[in-house]
Amino acid sequence: MPRAEKENSTHKKKKAADDRQRRAVLGSRNRSQRSQEEDGTSTDGKDDRIRELEAALASEKAGRASEKARRVSEKQRRKAAEQLLERAVSPEPQQDTTPDKIPQKDDLSEVTMEELKELTGMSPSRWCSMRTFGRHRLHAGNLNQALSWKKQDTYALGVIARAITDKFPELERFENSWATYRVMKQSWDNIKNYSGAKERPDTYVGRKAVERRRRRSASPRPRRSSQTSRRTRSPSASSSRLGSGSPVPSSSTTRSTTRSTTRRRLVDDDGEEEKEEEEEDELEDEDDSNDDDDDDMVAPAAAGGKAAAQ
Repeated sequence: MPRAEKENSTHKKKKAADDRQRRAVLGSRNRSQRSQEEDGTSTDGKDDRIRELEAALASEKAGRASEKARRVSEKQRRKAAEQLLERAVSPEPQQDTTPDKIPQKDDLSEVTMEELKELTGMSPSRWCSMRTFGRHRLHAGNLNQALSWKKQDTYALGVIARAITDKFPELERFENSWATYRVMKQSWDNIKNYSGAKERPDTYVGRKAVERRRRRSASPRPRRSSQTSRRTRSPSASSSRLGSGSPVPSSSTTRSTTRSTTRRRLVDDDGEEEKEEEEEDELEDEDDSNDDDDDDMVAPAAAGGKAAAQ
């Protein structure tokens, strides 16, 4: 084949291939355009349907919310009406005017008497009266001094605490009467400490007790005359007792009665010794005068008894 024909055939083949490629590109473009047009039409229809459904759902939700709000408001109004009716039928409860209870401390041993005094709100004189009254009740309770505080009879301690609280209502504010028991224990410790220190000469209280005994043994007190002793007695009372034939109390009974009425003053928290020597001196004078009176009254009493018998 000649060279010119070969080149011509090659050119034709190349041109035909380019035409086929061009037609393929145009066909693909047309198909894509048609598909895009079709897709756009369907998408617009779907969007409209979704918007309609969303609008219907929103309106339904709004209706449900309004119905719920209406039910809640109706329920609240009904409840308020019931409360008003109950208040109108039943009277209002009276307010408790009693003061709040003072709770018990964790460690009562750390509570000082000064803190208790501030909590009770007592004046100094009333506080001292309460302490003295409590000591007297402890003496009258006949507690066993050989035992510790925890081993004492709980019933006896309760009776003493009740008597102190009844006498001083300020102590009722304390829960379970813990302040009353704290004061009682402090007084009990003071009683035991004083009783033990009085028997030990190495302590201040023991030295003072030894000095008093030595002074009394060295210089006995003079006896009072019977006339001076009788001045303190009521003549009508003594004559009525002697005339009725009643027995004359013995000297030992009179001495024990006099001593039981005079309580020892104890050592307070500040360490001061509250027991005074003049109190014991007056006690001894009363005992001596009672002995003289008993000796003078024995003979008249016996004579009166014989006369009554005759």
